Amino acid sequence: MATLSLKRFFSIKDWGLAASLCVLCVFGLVGVISVSYGSASGRPLRHAIYFIIGIGLFLAIGQMERRHIRTFALPFYAGCVALLIGVLFFGTTLRGTQGWFTLGTLTLQPVEFMKVGLVLMSASFFERARFLYSPLSRVVRSSVFLAPPILLTLAQPDAGSALVLCVIGALMVLLNVPRRMAFMLLLIAVVFAVFSWLFLLKDYQKQRVATLLNPRADPFGMGYNIRQSVIAVGAGKLFGRGIGGGPQSHLRFLPEATTDFSFAVIAEELGFAGVSVMLAAFVLFFWSIMRILRTARDEFSVFLTLGVGVWLFFQTAVNIGMNIGLLPAVGLPLPFVSYGGSALIASCMGAGLVLAVSREGHV
Repeated sequence: MATLSLKRFFSIKDWGLAASLCVLCVFGLVGVISVSYGSASGRPLRHAIYFIIGIGLFLAIGQMERRHIRTFALPFYAGCVALLIGVLFFGTTLRGTQGWFTLGTLTLQPVEFMKVGLVLMSASFFERARFLYSPLSRVVRSSVFLAPPILLTLAQPDAGSALVLCVIGALMVLLNVPRRMAFMLLLIAVVFAVFSWLFLLKDYQKQRVATLLNPRADPFGMGYNIRQSVIAVGAGKLFGRGIGGGPQSHLRFLPEATTDFSFAVIAEELGFAGVSVMLAAFVLFFWSIMRILRTARDEFSVFLTLGVGVWLFFQTAVNIGMNIGLLPAVGLPLPFVSYGGSALIASCMGAGLVLAVSREGHV
């Protein structure tokens, strides 16, 4: 029985998804080792532990049946909301955001798991809502579980993660309403965006957008991060400066080198060749998700796969965009690559949900 159970645990229907995820995690580990080269930092060991935990959850969740996944959607979502509320009262503030629980050297960032929870809750709700409620009723009812995590995340404030949650929620809503209503909702979103710019966004968040348009206007202030990242990416050239040989990261010119700007570190030290391999792994990962989506047998599986795919793709595109100076620095990690246990484990959990869809989609 133990042999059969172990065989089932390592039974993977889509090796492209699993292989690309592992390659990306290895790139992340290399990046952390590189930045920590020559120092007594314990980050490489901690990241390796996060890697192992993440892969274990990826495999474990990938073996779950759809009905079991649907069952724990609401409890998991509710637990994440409770953590988001708790972190506002008992959390630790890092880089201006009160979004972490700290226990010794370990930290927990609840909003990363909320991304998984929101995908699960949305897929569970909309699978049933299409047959129970009118389009308008679906929108109103869905706001009951879509709005709280977004508002709680903005309260930290973490605009980058709140944007990811908005994208997940918007995708689910737009997939479940008629085109005319979808257009009206998009119009409302534009009006809300203008309102947010005028009354909700803080000055430093507005400054980040202004810096995108003209980074040189404040090269030693808000434009510093993007400017140093672009320099690091360009300095890598074809084959890079070698692991531990990047002056931008090792001389501390590049801030948040292991998290927000891990892509720049890899570009500087492994060059265009290394970045090409990493991007190829991302392409294989998202291509595998699209292929799994076509095998999905029911709407819950479709919404689950789409939700995870859009979440991780959006976050990947934004992170790479800000590393090469095309998008403002909004504090989003690169999935599977950036240092951080919460982000890495949550991303692996999301990929595990897609793997579960793959297992049930094969005949």
